[in-house]
Amino acid sequence: MKVKVSFQGILSEWAGKQKVEVDLPEEGKFGDLLSELKRLLGTRMPPQVWHGENKNMNPSVWAMRGQERLVDPQAPLKDGEEIIFILGIAGG
Repeated sequence: MKVKVSFQGILSEWAGKQKVEVDLPEEGKFGDLLSELKRLLGTRMPPQVWHGENKNMNPSVWAMRGQERLVDPQAPLKDGEEIIFILGIAGG
């Protein structure tokens, strides 16, 4: 299956592209998407984007599916859906 990924703001500069289409196995999950993004873009993204040695992104990087923030690596994805990655920054 294919999932569309959009990077917003500084994330698109770090990724070197604003949009990418990612091939995932059928029944792909959010964790599969993160693993594939790390494989494809890991060296382009600064280390602070990734959360330790695991395949998750730092909690300040938000993955949005419509109005839903994806956090659970086991969350199922659907063919053709778009996931938008943004840097969640809070100000005071």
